Amino acid sequence: MLWIVVAGFLVYPQIFGFDLTHWDDLPLLQIVNHLAGGLAGVVQAFKSNAFVSGSGTYYRPLLTLSFMISGLFGGNDLSPQYFVGAAV
Repeated sequence: MLWIVVAGFLVYPQIFGFDLTHWDDLPLLQIVNHLAGGLAGVVQAFKSNAFVSGSGTYYRPLLTLSFMISGLFGGNDLSPQYFVGAAV
């Protein structure tokens, strides 16, 4: 597993220089920053769509969880290096 991760970073090192596109990533990151932490946030991620609303078909709980985990390290800083897991 480690080999796959290392290979990914070797093949795509330029991702660390990318900026946010401000299309759907910024609203998603801002919404996820307001989720409750801990188990309550994880449950909410699986109960709602990616925009944390009750309706819609964009159901991506692992994307939401990756943003939540990245938020633990980056806080409110929305710079891309803190959201590497979201690009996977």
